[in-house]
Amino acid sequence: MHDLFSEKLNVYETVAFIWIWRISWGFGKNYCRFGQRDLLNNTSIPSLRTSQRVIVGLREKKFIIAALDETGIREATNKGSLYRVCTPKEIIDGITEEGVSLELIPLEGIVCEAISRQGIAREAIASQEIDLIGDTPIARQAIPPEAIPGENPNELNDNNDPEKYRQRGYSLSGTPLKDKERIKDTLSQDEIISRFYEGIGHTKISKAKRERAEKDFQKLTSEGFSPEDIQFTVNWSLKNVKEKMYDFSIVCHTIGEAMAAKEKAEALQKQRADEENKALLEREEYEKAQEENQRLNSYKETMNTNDRTSLRERALAEIRKIPEINEDFISEMFINSKENEILKKDIGTVIKDSEDK
Repeated sequence: MHDLFSEKLNVYETVAFIWIWRISWGFGKNYCRFGQRDLLNNTSIPSLRTSQRVIVGLREKKFIIAALDETGIREATNKGSLYRVCTPKEIIDGITEEGVSLELIPLEGIVCEAISRQGIAREAIASQEIDLIGDTPIARQAIPPEAIPGENPNELNDNNDPEKYRQRGYSLSGTPLKDKERIKDTLSQDEIISRFYEGIGHTKISKAKRERAEKDFQKLTSEGFSPEDIQFTVNWSLKNVKEKMYDFSIVCHTIGEAMAAKEKAEALQKQRADEENKALLEREEYEKAQEENQRLNSYKETMNTNDRTSLRERALAEIRKIPEINEDFISEMFINSKENEILKKDIGTVIKDSEDK
C-alpha cells in the first residue's frame, strides 16, 4: 500500500485514504460514507478546501469511486457521500474484482443499484460502453472473441440475450468470474457471532447456542445498535471483561459500557485531531505570513530612496501613536513589521483602485 501511495498520492491524499480504508475495509466493507468535514475532523488535513481537493484527487486517481442512485444523481445524505473504496490490487491491476476496468468508470461515479441490510451492493457503470449482465458490469467492446467459442462478441446488442454471456462466466478481462461475485459487507450477523465464539476459544458451537445468539443479535439491532456497534462491543468485551465468558448474551449486558468507552475514545480522538488541526493551521498561517513578509521585503528593495524614506517615516509615526511604546526601545524588526503592514495596505488599495477603474 505504501509503495502505491508514494507513487500516486500526495501527503494529504495518503492521510485521507488511510482513514477511508479504516472506516471501510477496516469494518469488512468495500464502501463507506463520509464528507469533507469528516476528513477535517478525523485526520490532519488542515482545511475544508484541502479536504475538497483531496476527495477530488482520490476520485480522479480511482482510489475511491462515487456512488450514484438509479437516476444518476450522487448518493449523498447529510452524513456525506457514498463511495466504493478500491484495493491496492484493483488500482495496480486497473480493474475491479468484479471485472470492471477503472478506466471505463467516469469521474462522476457509478450507479449503485442497492445496498441491502446485509451490506450487498450491486453496481453498474454509468456509461454507454457498459452493460449490466446479470450481477456483473461488463464492457460491450471488451469481451475477447476467443472467450466465447462460436459467438461473435461484437454482435452483442439489445436483440441478443445477455444471459448466455453471463452463464458462460466471463468477466471484462475474459477471465472466469467468481460465483455470484458481488460487493459484500463481512460484518454480517453470522460473522460477528462467529468472531465472538472464536474469541473465547469456542471454534464449534451448537445449533441451539447459535440460535440464541441470533435472537440476542436481533434484539440489539431492534434497540437501534448497528452491526458496527455490536462488533465493537464484542472486541471490547473480549479485551475488558475479566470473568470467563460462555455465551453471546454477555454482549447484551456489556454493550452500554462498551458504547460509553467508544464515545470516550472518539471524543479523545476528535480532541487530538482538533489540536493537530489547530497546530497545522497556526503553522500554515505562520508560513503564509513569512512568505508574505519576504515578498514585501523584496518589493521594498526595488523602491527608490525617497519612497523608502517616506515609508520608514510613516511607520515610525504609526508606532509613536501607540501609548505604551517607549521610542528608545523601538527595534528595527518592529519598524520593518510596521512598514510591511503599511505597504500591504497600500498595495491592496492600488489593486482595488485598479479594479474599480
